[in-house]
Amino acid sequence: ARMLRFPESSEIQPFGWVPAGVSSWSSLQWDIETAFQSAESLVDDVVGEKGVFDDVIASLKEDPDGPQIDVEADLIACLGKKVSLIGDYEEPIDIDSDRLVIAIEAIDPEKVAATVGKSMSTDPDMRRIEENGVVIWELIDRSMEIPTLEIETPGGIIAHADQEEEDSPSARRRKLREKEEKLLPHSAVTVAHGHLLIASHRDILERVLATSDSDSLATTGDYKRMDTVLKKLYPSPVILWGFGRSDESIRPAFEMLKRGAMPKSKSVTGQLLNSLLGDGEPGSVRDQKIDGSTLP
Repeated sequence: ARMLRFPESSEIQPFGWVPAGVSSWSSLQWDIETAFQSAESLVDDVVGEKGVFDDVIASLKEDPDGPQIDVEADLIACLGKKVSLIGDYEEPIDIDSDRLVIAIEAIDPEKVAATVGKSMSTDPDMRRIEENGVVIWELIDRSMEIPTLEIETPGGIIAHADQEEEDSPSARRRKLREKEEKLLPHSAVTVAHGHLLIASHRDILERVLATSDSDSLATTGDYKRMDTVLKKLYPSPVILWGFGRSDESIRPAFEMLKRGAMPKSKSVTGQLLNSLLGDGEPGSVRDQKIDGSTLP
C-alpha cells in the first residue's frame, strides 16, 4: 500500500512536449521516494529471488566494477512526484509497433543526468547517442547476434577465475537487467524538459524531444473538448488525468488479436498477458485464447 501513494493536485495538464498525434497520454502525482523504500519485496518477487533488490542497490554503490552510485541519494531524491505516460504506435503494425514513454519529473535535472550517465557508461549493453545536443542512452539490440558456442569438457565445465558467480553482485544486476530487457528490449533513456524520460524505442523519444508547444497535445481540438467536459465532471483536486483516442489506442492490440499474433506481441500489455496466461516456461509462446479471425 505504501507504494501506491498518489498525492492530490489542483490541476494536471499535458506538457508542451507531448506530441499532438499520440494515441494516449495520462499523468498523475506519485510519492516515488516512499514507493522506492517499499519496493524490495516486489522486485524480489518479479526476479524470483529473495534479497535481489538490496543486493543490486548495494552493488551499484559499492562494486568496484559497477557505476558506484547511491540510487536513493543520487537519483530517487532528485525526482519529483509528477509521472506521465505517453502511448502511440508505428506503422505497419506488427509485434513491435507499440511505443511508450515514461516521464518522471526531475527536481534536479543536472544531477539526474549525471547519475544516468555514470550508470549507463559502465554498461556494455548501452550506447551513447547525441541528438540535437541531448545525450540519449540506447539499449543495444543483440537479438541478431550469433550466440556463443560453449563446449563442455569431459568431467564437467572448467571453472575460470573470471567466471561470474551466480550469486555475485554483477550476476544479480544481470538478472534484473534481463527482466528489464524483456519488458523494454529497445529502450532509450535521457534527461530533458526537466524530466527523466524512459522510452520503449528511440524513435518515440526523438519525437518527444522535437515537439514544441505550438504542436503539442494540449493544443488539439479533441483534447480541449475532453478537458472541458471532464473538468465539469471531476473538479479539482485530482489524482489522475488522462486522454486517449480509443480507436488508435486499441488498434495495435486489435490487429494482433485479429491475426492471432497477440502472444508474440512485444508490447508491455502483450507481455503482461503472456505472464498471466502463459505456462511460465522461458521462451515458450502461449496459445491465443480468442479467435480473432472473425473480428471486423
